[in-house]
Amino acid sequence: MFCNSDDGKGFWTIYNLNIREAVTSMVKREIMITNLSGLESKPAAMFIQKASNFKSSIWVEKGERKANAKSLLGLLSLSVGNGNKIILITEGEDEIEAAEELEKYLVAGLGENV
Repeated sequence: MFCNSDDGKGFWTIYNLNIREAVTSMVKREIMITNLSGLESKPAAMFIQKASNFKSSIWVEKGERKANAKSLLGLLSLSVGNGNKIILITEGEDEIEAAEELEKYLVAGLGENV
């Protein structure tokens, strides 16, 4: 349902919208990057491959900046290095699975020896 004031006199018009309501909540995980090279080009590309397997929107946040986790340029622009903390954000139909799998991959060192 959608409410909208139509005349400014306190009367409300209620519209019944036939939109399928998707009940999703955002999942956020704080993760410490432990691999030696951080999210440089090769580890970032491997992370993007994993993130692209999910339908959810996936974002990486570092400080005040946020980037699409499915974009190489976006991830590289964050300059995520060893020891940096990031926030992994997932939102969509497979958000929980995406958060769990990607967190596990990041904590394991993105395929590098940590």
